[in-house]
Amino acid sequence: MTGLHALPTDSVRPTLKTIAAETGLAIATVSRALKDAPDIGEETKRRVRETAERLGYRPNRAGVRLRTGKTNVI
Repeated sequence: MTGLHALPTDSVRPTLKTIAAETGLAIATVSRALKDAPDIGEETKRRVRETAERLGYRPNRAGVRLRTGKTNVI
């Protein structure tokens, strides 16, 4: 049984893992490329960004809140 808030299978959001699989890179590399880390090459950053855009990737807001400890409310 699925929960009330479960996403339909045809609208599953792409994740860092999805981008990593598409680009052949490690999940950590994809994460660092999207954060514009200085130790990631420009070509790799471009490839990751293009793939993320094509797949419709958007950072998970709940995950960002957990990582940063900020809700950006009020």
